[in-house]
Amino acid sequence: MRRHYLVIVFRNIIKYWNYSVINIGGLAIGLASFIFIILYIHDELIYDNFHKNSDRIYRVNRLYNSNDVDEDAATCSFPCGPTLVFDYPDIVQESVRFFNGFRPKWFFEYQKSDDKVIRFYEKDFMLADSNVFKVFSFPFIEGDPKTALNRPGTIVITESTAKRYFGDDPAIGKTLRVEEQISFEVTGVMKDLPSQSHFRIDMLGSLNTFRQLNRGQFPQTWIWNPCWTYVLLKKSVNPKQLDERFAEFYQNHYTDLKDADVTLYLQPLKDIHLQSQHVYEMHANSNIIYVYVLSAVSFIVLIMACINFMNLSTASSSGRAKEISMKKVFGGFKSQLTRQFLGEAVIQSFLALIIAILIVELLLNKFDQFTGKAITPGFLLNPGPVLVMLLLGIIVGVIAGVYPAFFLSALKPLRILKGPQINGKSSALARKILVVVQYAISISLIIGTIIIFLQLNYLRNAEIGFNKDQIILIENYGQLRNNYRSFKEELLQNHAVKYVTGMEDVLGVNHNTRPYEIEGLTPGQQFYIPAFMVDWDFIETFDIDVVEGRSFSRDFPSDTIEAVMINETMARDLGWSDKEAIGKKIRSNTGEEHVIGVFKDFYAMSLHRPMNKFIIDMFRRPEVFANIVAIKVNSKNYKNVIDYIEKSWNKFAPTRPFNYYFLDQQLDGLYKDEAKFGQFTLLLTILAIIIASLGLIGLTSFLAEQRTKEIGIRRVLGASFGKIIMLISKEFLILILLANLIAWPVTYIAVNNWLSNYAKHINVSWLLFALSAIIALMLAMLITGYKALRISMINPAKTVRYE
Repeated sequence: MRRHYLVIVFRNIIKYWNYSVINIGGLAIGLASFIFIILYIHDELIYDNFHKNSDRIYRVNRLYNSNDVDEDAATCSFPCGPTLVFDYPDIVQESVRFFNGFRPKWFFEYQKSDDKVIRFYEKDFMLADSNVFKVFSFPFIEGDPKTALNRPGTIVITESTAKRYFGDDPAIGKTLRVEEQISFEVTGVMKDLPSQSHFRIDMLGSLNTFRQLNRGQFPQTWIWNPCWTYVLLKKSVNPKQLDERFAEFYQNHYTDLKDADVTLYLQPLKDIHLQSQHVYEMHANSNIIYVYVLSAVSFIVLIMACINFMNLSTASSSGRAKEISMKKVFGGFKSQLTRQFLGEAVIQSFLALIIAILIVELLLNKFDQFTGKAITPGFLLNPGPVLVMLLLGIIVGVIAGVYPAFFLSALKPLRILKGPQINGKSSALARKILVVVQYAISISLIIGTIIIFLQLNYLRNAEIGFNKDQIILIENYGQLRNNYRSFKEELLQNHAVKYVTGMEDVLGVNHNTRPYEIEGLTPGQQFYIPAFMVDWDFIETFDIDVVEGRSFSRDFPSDTIEAVMINETMARDLGWSDKEAIGKKIRSNTGEEHVIGVFKDFYAMSLHRPMNKFIIDMFRRPEVFANIVAIKVNSKNYKNVIDYIEKSWNKFAPTRPFNYYFLDQQLDGLYKDEAKFGQFTLLLTILAIIIASLGLIGLTSFLAEQRTKEIGIRRVLGASFGKIIMLISKEFLILILLANLIAWPVTYIAVNNWLSNYAKHINVSWLLFALSAIIALMLAMLITGYKALRISMINPAKTVRYE
């Protein structure tokens, strides 16, 4: 009996090959899209799961909220972690601190025995406590994890890093030199970290090295917060037990911040990648919202493929009417026919699944390049994924086939044998509803995709309050820092270099907060305000508008020690007009200063964050503290300028490779998650439109075939091609207009909720909704018009004899 069913299934697939191609092809596209997104989402959800104790590891975050300054940071002070272990030994088993000096790169070199020197800039270098390998599962290849970082000047490197420096030679015992000053002995080699890790570590040095360099002790201040601090809770301890003790912990230890609103709280290790957008993250994280949206879109694409199957199966039921009636006449039960048609749907689903898996395997490398993931080919052939795929095939087959199965099995033999018309009003209504649903989804995706790309373009080109164009950035460390002033003067000798300035970080990417006493507020109380330390010509380099007062000027040499500038928001929040702000006293840790200028608000970090108070202060010694050199050029001929900068670089820092980047590109990198999300959504939208179009092609073909004789008669009676096309298209165009009316309000609410995550965003225009309607209508007209034109061009003599 089962063999008989299989024969019928494949016979019908061949007999109705045109519908089969659309059905199976549409399901295959939907399943392939679904599998790709599930692979992506699975990869996102398993971040940091590889650590043995991942369920007991938490990061300690710090929320500072005082005088309208809201700083939710991922970092804590040096004493925080060890003190938590000491104060709460019944709760906290271990604590680990990571520290990188907030430097984007470190210069490493290794001198080989043949006097050849290998040099690299390392972005992923950290210092960590010696017990780091007790808490985190970083598998060792060589060395002893228990003692590898006990001594100052020791370092553990990854397998690929060892290969870069030492080739096939043993790494243990080799010496690496950092920043031409500090030597590290390699005491361990660990495996490269999995891509599903919020840590990006190639080199892990002993934190005791920093203590040794800092006169034999770690900083004791609770105000400076440069460490990422993780705690391993004891087994069976609820994290709430420690969260509840943080208020007491704060009162006992944060004596310098007793009047400030500071809250410490725990964040699960496994939540960091998707649910952490704090200030001072180790690296930019992803966003759980994207996982939710992509999950929804992948299910939507799959459901649209199932809708196609339902529509075409019910629409083409007239072709199988006699088969169904004869089986019923000869004693076939409705339940038997239902099982038969469900079985057919499941078999077609598995055929589509096989094609989908082949598509995924063939395109997996491209997918990895597109997403930055590292999913290996053949992953779907592992036992776990195979079981999931089998279950997926069954579920999709049942969802796609359940309505057609019950519809076909319910057909009445007598009605079928009396006449050819079996597609009644109920089936036609069901098809119309499914078409409306399918196109409402497609229209929503079209609108959403357009808005995502418009918002991304807006972020890249938004008015951020300073000029980011034609600015070249260079990291100022080592030999260059020692020659900073001479380097700056030499650059200014080139007519293509307009300004050169120094700053503590990359403007628009990061900043620090510093304590200030402010005139008019509580005397003697320090408030931590976002601030930026700069050198001469900073305001001019970035073309920041000064709305009141003046900028820093060499005509006033004392500006380096007694002048600050504030933004409009700070003046307004403190109750000062721009004019009243000039001359106000603001005391920093280095002495009393005063406001010399008020500048127009600009975004010191990404547009994800709201505008805040901001202070620009000057370095006393930029040659020591300016980490970034910003070079403003007034020439489009970047090659000549960069060649000149490199020549100057080699003069003052001859042992270091020349390295530079452009500010505008750096700022664009802040929105790479949005860019990736937009690309994903665009791809899924295109696939959804393809699936919807396949369904419309199938339904139009069916409708045209059903009305072939009618079209022939109309042509004989003089109907034009245009009238025939409108006859076939009218029904679908009405449905698509209805789909627009349904999609618009739902999409409007959804996109406005998404845009609310940004401090600055586009306004949603109804023109976008009109555009989506035009796109959908034009697509429908193209598909239905082409099919109607083909039918109407057939010789009426043939069409009148149809059937």
